[in-house]
This record gives sequence, structure tokens and C-alpha cells, in this order.
Amino acid sequence: MKKFKKDIIIFILIGIVIGLGLLQYGDLKSEKENISAEIVEQTISQMSELATAKYNYKNVVSYENVRKFNGIEVPFTKKSFLIVYTGYIKAGVDLKSVDIKISSNEKIDVTIDQARILDHVINEDEVTVYDEDSRLLNPLKIDDVMKVLTKEKTKVEKEVIEKGFLKESNEYTKKLIETNLNNMGFEKVNIRFR
Repeated sequence: MKKFKKDIIIFILIGIVIGLGLLQYGDLKSEKENISAEIVEQTISQMSELATAKYNYKNVVSYENVRKFNGIEVPFTKKSFLIVYTGYIKAGVDLKSVDIKISSNEKIDVTIDQARILDHVINEDEVTVYDEDSRLLNPLKIDDVMKVLTKEKTKVEKEVIEKGFLKESNEYTKKLIETNLNNMGFEKVNIRFR
């Protein structure tokens, strides 16, 4: 008889635990149903920008300039230098313009802008100028160095874009947003870039 009472008590306790578990599951399910497009959009757009790819580089560039008069080089006017510098480029997406559409409890459609260059920095502390050659009639100026570095920034950006840097950033963005939305309970996530 004692064993029978003990089994009934254990059975009742198991029933209570299972019942509480089902109630909790129902609460979680209803929470998932209450996620609206505005909440998801607000959560994503609060991040403002999402940097998903970084490209570090080191370059060497040479510069040479000679003054000319009627197409003829003027003697003693040649200036030149060699620069070694490092920098990085970050790419990602602007999340302020994200559009969200929730079709069902498990399906969400996200539309975002294509990745773009967010930041391009030349590390000023790591710029080294070698082989400076300056003449009295055509002196070397800091402006010469700045113009060379500005041209190099544009050149490096163009090269990395041609190699697929922004496409790579789009893929990382897609994976990141997809993972976050899956963690929010969405099973089918469609991400489209405009």
C-alpha cells in the first residue's frame, strides 16, 4: 500500500512538471506570435551600420615630378619620393533603411541596401617616406604626399571592389541577419538586396 501511494505521488509530481512545461511552451509560442515587423525593424535599424568585412593592406608607391617648359624638362626641377604605408577598408550595410515583412510566424522577408565602403583609413603613424629627392626650383611639399595618398586610396578601393569585396560583405551580412532572425524564432528568412 505504501508503495502504491508513493507511485501515485510520483505520478502526480511528474504530471505537474509536464503540465507546467506545456504551459511554459504555450507562453513561448504566444510570445513568438507577438513579434511584429516594427519590433524586428527597430531592433535591426538600431544597429545603424553593420560592418561585415575588413581588408587590411600595405602598399609601396613611388612619385616623381619634373617641371617642363614647352614640353621640355627643365634641369634641376626633378623631385621624387617613395612611400610605404598601411591601411584598412571596412565594408557593410546601412541598416536604417531596412524593410521587414512578416508573412507568418515562421517566415520573414528582409530588404536591405547593397554593401558599400563604410570606412577607409590610411594609418598615419605607419606612413614612411623614403628616398626624398627635392630641388630648389621644384621643392617637395607635404601636399605632394597627401595627393599621392588620396589617389592611392581611390585606386585601392577600386581594386578591392573589382575583386568582390562588396559581394563578400553582402554574403556576411546575409548570414549574420539570417542567424539573428533564426534565433528570434523565424524558420524561413528571405534576405534581398536592393
